[in-house]
Amino acid sequence: MISKINLVTLYVTDQDAAKRFYVDVLGFVEKTDVSMGDGFRWVTVGHPEQPELDVSTAELSRERERLRRNQRGRSAGNRPVRAMSGTTNALATR
Repeated sequence: MISKINLVTLYVTDQDAAKRFYVDVLGFVEKTDVSMGDGFRWVTVGHPEQPELDVSTAELSRERERLRRNQRGRSAGNRPVRAMSGTTNALATR
């Protein structure tokens, strides 16, 4: 049974615009904004009254490219596995 949610990912077309909307309009606070290399950026915001929840934004165009790469890997016999636990989000290929 799920007792609480720690991380929600929203796919957006513009991470900067999404962050401005959540912070400036909805009153969320910025938690993380880190460049991870290869054009990937980890951006999370959260509401001050619910600090255990992180809302992560992922650029839709980058996610589509990731899915294309995974699809090519599947045809070679690899299968992507996504594991989520608490606030940990990991992607592994087996």
